[in-house]
Amino acid sequence: MDDINHVDIAAPVSSSLIETFDRMLSMKLEASSGGSSSDLATGRIVSSISLAGNVAGTLNIVVSQAFSRIMAAAMMGVEPDEIESEQDVRGVINKVCHMVAGNLKTKFLDLELNCEFSPPIFTTGTDFTIESLNTDRHERLLFSFEKHSIAVEIGARIDVASANVDAEAPRPGGQYKAVDGGMLQRFDVNTSVTASINDVFKTMLSMDLEPSEEETKPDQEGSQIVGAMSFIGLLMGGFRIIVSDHLSRLMTAEMLGTDIDSIESDEGIKDVIGEVCNIIGGNLKSTFCDSGLTCELSTPTLTKGMDFKSEFQKMPKQKILAFRHKQENVIIEIGFGLSQAAQSSQAENDPRKSAGDDIPKSIDSQDTIDGLITPGTPRQEETQTSISKAPEHQKGESDGKGEMGEAYRNLEFVLDIPVEITVRLGQTIIKISELLEFGQGSVVELSSLDGQPVDVLVNKILIAKGEVVVDRGKYGVRITEIATNMERIWSLR
Repeated sequence: MDDINHVDIAAPVSSSLIETFDRMLSMKLEASSGGSSSDLATGRIVSSISLAGNVAGTLNIVVSQAFSRIMAAAMMGVEPDEIESEQDVRGVINKVCHMVAGNLKTKFLDLELNCEFSPPIFTTGTDFTIESLNTDRHERLLFSFEKHSIAVEIGARIDVASANVDAEAPRPGGQYKAVDGGMLQRFDVNTSVTASINDVFKTMLSMDLEPSEEETKPDQEGSQIVGAMSFIGLLMGGFRIIVSDHLSRLMTAEMLGTDIDSIESDEGIKDVIGEVCNIIGGNLKSTFCDSGLTCELSTPTLTKGMDFKSEFQKMPKQKILAFRHKQENVIIEIGFGLSQAAQSSQAENDPRKSAGDDIPKSIDSQDTIDGLITPGTPRQEETQTSISKAPEHQKGESDGKGEMGEAYRNLEFVLDIPVEITVRLGQTIIKISELLEFGQGSVVELSSLDGQPVDVLVNKILIAKGEVVVDRGKYGVRITEIATNMERIWSLR
C-alpha cells in the first residue's frame, strides 16, 4: 500500500467516534453530510494528535467551547455549569481523540502500515485555522448531537520507507534497548536550536537573527503563524516556531526572490514555514538519534489566526527561545521527554532504582488525562507512595493521635479484605447469531492489538496496565502503568 487515497479513513473514524460518544458520554452522535456547523465558527477547542511512521499526518477533534463543557459534564455526571477546571474539559476531548486515533491506527496496521501518535496539543480561540502540511490526503468529517457540531480533520500521507517507531514494542528477546535518560538533562537546547534556526534563516532566507531577551509573542494585533512538528518514538515531544503574518510574508518573499507586496496567497507561506520546520526538526532528530533516543518526525502543521492560544502537554524538558529579525520577533518553543518504553529501560538500568530515588517521569500520549476529575488531586503513583510509607510514619505516632494516625488506623480496618484481580487481554462485541456459530477452532478477534498492554482489574474496576510474563511455566503480569482517574471511571460504564 503506497497510496493513502485508497485507504478508507472515514469508516473507522466515524464508527469509533460514534461508539465512543455512545459508551463514554451516553450521547447518540449522528454523521452530517455538509450540514451547518455555525457553532464551530465561534469559540472552539481543538485537540491535535500527530502521526509518524509509515503513515504520517495529523488528527484534529474540533468542538465548540460550550459543547466541550457539556461533554465533560456528561462524563463526570454533573451539570455543565459545575465544570470549573479546563483540565476536566481537555481530558474528555483528549480521550475521544485517542479512541479515534487508536481505531485509525488499527486500520493502518491491518494494511501493514505502522504508525504511532504523539501527546496532544490543545488550541483554543475564536479566529484560527489549523492545516496539516506535506500531506496527500485531507478529510473533514462532520457530526452532530442535537444542535452541537463535532468535526474530525485528518491530513495524512504514506511513507513506506519510514522507520518503525513503535516505542512501546520490546526489542528482540523481550528487552528494551538501553537508554541514557540523563541525556535529557545534558542536552543543550539553546545551542542546538540556535545553531539550527540561524543556519536556516541565513542560508535559506538570507536573513540575520539575533538572540532576544524578550520571550514575547509576535504582535497580537495582527495574524500569527505557528509552524509545529512532533517527535514520536523513544523520545516524545515537539517544537513550534511562532512568527507574525508580516514576517512570514517577508520570509516567503526572500525565499522566492521577489517583493513582499507580490505575496498574495498563503501557498508560498505554507511551503516556507513547512520547510523551516522540516530543517529544524530534522537537525534536532539527528541529535536525539545520535544519543540513542530514536524518534520519527511528524509532518508539520500550520496554525494561523488573530485570536488563539496553543499549548503543548507539559514536558520534563521545556524551553522558550526568542530571536529578532530587525523589529520582528521569532519565538521557538520546544518540549520533550522519554517515552514509557525508554523510561522502562532507564528504570531497569538505573542504580537509583534500588535506592528508591525518583526517576524522571516518562511521557505518554495519554498523560494529560491524568488527575482530571479532582483538580489538584495527587497522581495515583504519589498516593500509593504515601500509603506504602505509612507504617514508617506511624512509628513516630504509636498512640495513633492526629489526623494521619487516625486515617491509617481506619485504613488498617480494610487491609485484610480479599479482592479479585482479573487480567483482560481485550474485548469485543458480537451478535448472538455470530456467537451461535462458534465451534472448536473458532477465532475471536479482540479490540486490543498485538503488543499492547493488558488491563488489570480489581473487582471489575480498571486499576493498571501491564505486560504478560512467564516464570517457571506460570503466567503473570508486570505492571507498567497505573490507570488514571478518567480511565477508572470509564471502565465502570
